[in-house]
Amino acid sequence: DLTGTDVYIPGTSYIVKTAADGSFIMNGVPPGDYTLRAEHTGFVHTDFDLTVVEDSTTASGKHYLSISDGPEGTINIVGAQSISITQGGFPTVYSVVTSRSVVVTMTYDSNTALMKVADESAFLNKQWITAANSYSFTFSSDGIKRMFVKFSDLNGLESSPYYVDFIVDTEGPVLTSATILNGWEIVSNNLQIPISVETEDTGTGIKEIMFSNACATFTGDVCTSISGSWVEFSNPALWDLTSGDGVKTVYVKVRDYMNRESSIVSDSINKSNYTQIYAS
Repeated sequence: DLTGTDVYIPGTSYIVKTAADGSFIMNGVPPGDYTLRAEHTGFVHTDFDLTVVEDSTTASGKHYLSISDGPEGTINIVGAQSISITQGGFPTVYSVVTSRSVVVTMTYDSNTALMKVADESAFLNKQWITAANSYSFTFSSDGIKRMFVKFSDLNGLESSPYYVDFIVDTEGPVLTSATILNGWEIVSNNLQIPISVETEDTGTGIKEIMFSNACATFTGDVCTSISGSWVEFSNPALWDLTSGDGVKTVYVKVRDYMNRESSIVSDSINKSNYTQIYAS
């Protein structure tokens, strides 16, 4: 039964309701070309074009309404950078934002009236709000995140959840320690030593590591800069000491995929008798 379907010319006051068979009469429309819209509860609206001729009755022809299965839309993250991150030997492009306060944007069809937005798929304790084109949210931590949205029309028909994935990265990596492993003892004249590091980055992750046999700048007793080449991060990693006996110190720092660097740590051995001296 299509009784009461609204047929109107958008942007004007011309509106009528249909009879049970879907027929309608709209009087007093001036001559011209128009786009009419038909809307009925539980159905997707339809638009159709019509040319009104002066002093005549214009037939609109047959037009069909399909049953609505809920509104549709999209969600996207604002201000993200595309960063290629290698995991397990395979690079993957991620969207990365450098603030825990994020903005997502939504698009949706004309049937949409309400929306819910959440950082988890169950939408726990989230209320329906008037559909909008943007939404702000603040996370409490860095890491891989996902924002969800679903839409509803005025008849209560809901869409499936839509989501967008991204990484929040606001902090540089933390490098706690570097340790020269026991493996260097195996060959006494071997200058190549294995070094293990304790490091963490909750955002994009550790991308590269730098070693040096010397500190370029000390601030008090703290090494604040070293000179060397960035290499792909691995843990443990191999490094060549300088030749000769005596105390050997290795300085280390790491950086993440946003090129944020850690502080510098070091470890030392006495190569003349293969004794670990200290770690800092």
